[in-house]
Amino acid sequence: MVKLHQYLALFFYCKAQYEKVDDIFRLISIRGTPPLAHELEITMNNYRLYFLTKVGGHIEHYEAIEAKGDGAAIEAAKLYRGRYPLELWQRDRRVEAFPAQMGLVPAPYGH
Repeated sequence: MVKLHQYLALFFYCKAQYEKVDDIFRLISIRGTPPLAHELEITMNNYRLYFLTKVGGHIEHYEAIEAKGDGAAIEAAKLYRGRYPLELWQRDRRVEAFPAQMGLVPAPYGH
């Protein structure tokens, strides 16, 4: 089963590669679902989005994200922003840090 972050990573890749939104929808409408990365011969990078505790900044859990590059991974990670700080990492390299946003409901686990 394809996870939400895989669809999002593909969407942001397509958005960067095609100038018209119609092209993105055309890719999706061929089978009724978005094509997977390997079907488009896209090399995807692995990232981890760490959800940190408010006090102490300890890792509470993480979400795996596959993306074409840093830009697409950052855009996918932004969808998880909420009341808790986040850090996006690729292996041992921190790509981006997102501070907590007050007044927002945190993203539910298991996306």
